Order: sequence, then structure tokens, then C-alpha cells
Amino acid sequence: MAHLPPQNATELSASTMNTVAYLQRLNYTDSLTPSSQTLRALQLSHLFNIPFENLSIHNNEP
Repeated sequence: MAHLPPQNATELSASTMNTVAYLQRLNYTDSLTPSSQTLRALQLSHLFNIPFENLSIHNNEP
């Protein structure tokens, strides 16, 4: 059974995210066809292009 977020939760969806800018930032130019191969390629691209930004908040960086 799927668990749904509370109705007052802030939702993040593709419609609220600039996917074109994100893909450019990843230097991702491969297929966007929904598949496990695409997901793997996107994940690897994110890993290699945005590896440690989650640590920036600890250094008070924007």
C-alpha cells in the first residue's frame, strides 16, 4: 500500500522544477525516454556533476 504525504505538504514536481536547466547543469544529452537505463544515466550524471553540493550548507555557502 502506498503512503501519501499529508495534504499540507509542499509538493515538488516536474512542473515546478526547471528541468531544462537541470539537464543542462548535468550536461545530460541522452534519451529522456522513461526507462531504467535513463534513470541510471541521469543518476550517474548527477553524481558526477553535482557531487557535494549537499555539503555546502555546512559551510554557509549559497
